This record gives sequence, structure tokens and C-alpha cells, in this order.
Amino acid sequence: FDYIGSMVFDPSCMMVRADFPGNTFREMVDYVKANQSKVSLGEGGGPSLLSALLFMQYTGTKLTLIPYKGTGPAMNDLLAKTIDMLSNSASIVGPQIKAGKVKPLGITGKQRVTNLPDVPTLGESLPGFEAAAWQGIVVPAGTPADIITRLNQETNKALQNAEVRAKLAAQGTDIHGGTAAEYGDYISGPRVIDPRVKENMKAVLADIQSGAFAKRFIDDQDAGAPEFKSLRAKGEQHPIESVGR
Repeated sequence: FDYIGSMVFDPSCMMVRADFPGNTFREMVDYVKANQSKVSLGEGGGPSLLSALLFMQYTGTKLTLIPYKGTGPAMNDLLAKTIDMLSNSASIVGPQIKAGKVKPLGITGKQRVTNLPDVPTLGESLPGFEAAAWQGIVVPAGTPADIITRLNQETNKALQNAEVRAKLAAQGTDIHGGTAAEYGDYISGPRVIDPRVKENMKAVLADIQSGAFAKRFIDDQDAGAPEFKSLRAKGEQHPIESVGR
């Protein structure tokens, strides 16, 4: 690819179910640390998985990680209180947080977001914590330089438009822009990730692929979780069951 330019960064928000014990970050994290084997943390892949692993690394916890085929189903289960925690895009969870349907732990990016100004970043309590998706524009390799220059100019022009900026800011995204070279350097530049996080990610992926992870979770729920009993009574099954059995 040839690079045109960066557009926005899209941080996530780490959340817990509405009736999760505690009302402050410290109270909720203290509960997580004291009840590690009982707390379930959903993940929908990509930034959601990275945020989950980083959260466990930075808090020194080992929670029950629940894989989903996307954050949509995971968010539904968080709202239904089937799982305890989830990291999902800050640009889409504002209404649920403001309605009190979930409680926010913190924003995963470097700075607070416009649509949730009262929600602190996780980095404010866990120095160094950062995880965010980003969006930009690329074109096929070999695109003429004058076209790349023109597209970069138009992209930056659009990002300076007051209406565009207002809509993006309202969604909680961090507006960037810049030169094509800067975007290329960012994407191809080195990433410093704690080796322990890398090892945890490898272990989680291997566990998921083997089916062992899902089987353990399902067996735990069969032992008595009321929300799973409710699904059984209606002849339904949890999405994760298609992975484990």
C-alpha cells in the first residue's frame, strides 16, 4: 500500500455491568482483585482483546476471558449481566453509560473523550496504559505521487471542517490528520508491547482455538449460573457454546 493519511484514533471504554460492586475505579478494581476467579471479562477480538489483556497485566489479575465473534454480542451479554466486564469502542457506548445500563471503568486511550468527558482514562490510575484503534486512508502501491498529495490535502481539509469535526468529536474519536509520510511512519514504526502481554495473548489464542477455554466456561455455567439456566429453560444457548462443543 501507499499511505494517504491518518484520520482518527478510536479508543475504547472498559466497562462493568450495572450492578457490579463499587462505584469508583478503586472500589471496582479492588473487587476484581479480590474475586479474580469469579469475574468474567468479555472480548470481541482486536482492540477489545488487547485492552482486556493489558487490563489484567496492569492490575495484576487473571480473570475469566470470554471470546465473542465481535463486540456486539459481547455488549448484549454485558447489558444482560451475563458477563461482568467488557472493553468496547467509546464512540458507541455513550448512550448505555449515560442511561446507567453499564458502569465505566475508564477510557483506554491517552486522553478523555468528548462524548464522555467525566470518564477518566485508565492511564490516570494505571500509568502507561494505552490501547486504541485508528483509522486512515491507504491506496494501492504505485499510486502516482501527485494523486497521493491531492488526496492527503483533501483528507486534511475535510478533517478541518467544523461540521465534520463536531460529528467526529461527538462520537468520542480523537481527530488526527497529518502528512502521508507521518501516517506511513506510524503504521510501519516499532511497537513496544510488554513481552508478558505477548505471551498472554499467545496463550489465550491457543486456548480459544483448542476449545478448552470455552468448555471450562460452559462447565462453570452449567454448575449454576442463573442466566445460563434461563437460556437452557428457553431452549437457547450462549454464543460461546458453538466454540466449545
